[in-house]
Amino acid sequence: MKKIACILDACTVINLIHIDDDNELLISSLSSLDIYISEKVFKEVNQNVYDKIEKLRKNEKPRVIDIKLIKKAIDQKLSVFRGNQVLDDEIEKDFGKNYFSQIKDLTNYQKLNGEFYSTALAIYLSRLNDVKVFFHTDDTPAREEFKLLFKHQQIGYIEDTADLLVLLSRISNKISPSVLDNALSDLASEYATEVTILEKKLKSYQMPAKDIRRMKFIKSKLDLLINKLSAHDFSGIGELYDFFKKNKSKCPQVYDHIDLHNEVFQLETTEGNNLIKKIKELRVELKTSPLLKLDNLIG
Repeated sequence: MKKIACILDACTVINLIHIDDDNELLISSLSSLDIYISEKVFKEVNQNVYDKIEKLRKNEKPRVIDIKLIKKAIDQKLSVFRGNQVLDDEIEKDFGKNYFSQIKDLTNYQKLNGEFYSTALAIYLSRLNDVKVFFHTDDTPAREEFKLLFKHQQIGYIEDTADLLVLLSRISNKISPSVLDNALSDLASEYATEVTILEKKLKSYQMPAKDIRRMKFIKSKLDLLINKLSAHDFSGIGELYDFFKKNKSKCPQVYDHIDLHNEVFQLETTEGNNLIKKIKELRVELKTSPLLKLDNLIG
């Protein structure tokens, strides 16, 4: 077993696939770590990793992009992660058929999503191998939900994709400061681009004049979401997503835009900081702070 065990959430795997260049330095550098992906998460990756192709079809002129080439590249990168799956049956074989129901009772977490199964996997690995685990996810609400459990159960740490990129730069001589900087820039662009596109689509939406008075409350929520996206203020946007989902029959076009760019809502935070801001600060520190330049001291 390697010294560092990392569990990757769907958003982290998908981001790595999309930001890694043709040389695949980032994904190949993962071999320096023990990488684990829950069965549920791998299914989520399979379901969502190709969404970018559909978005390209809708947002780009067909002649500008080569869909088949992009899909082939995604397929090749995805195949690397397939061997990192940990099947639910494997966990239940070691810890019993009621393991996941026990974790549900322990966490009181009602969504049986990738974050839940990744947390269950983290507990399993920490107990089975007596190791500290890093769980990487860009889903801020999930990090907030499980961080005390990771602390109190001494499982390890919950971090994001930016932290994983910095870690890879520390353990792999393939990832130079310039490669790390480019990767961080691309990661920020993945999210910032989605934010910008969603903001433009929502701004262009024209509510029928006959509905404006009747749906005044919905219009106010839409204006609030647009303002938050414009300011990169992601506090409370999860509640806005839930609101439009609940009212999708009244404003289906708005909900369709929001659902197509749902990764934006992973950026939700209750604090002033957010992932895009953090990445910008990391890139500045990479150029100016000696704390990110320890390589210069140790050769």
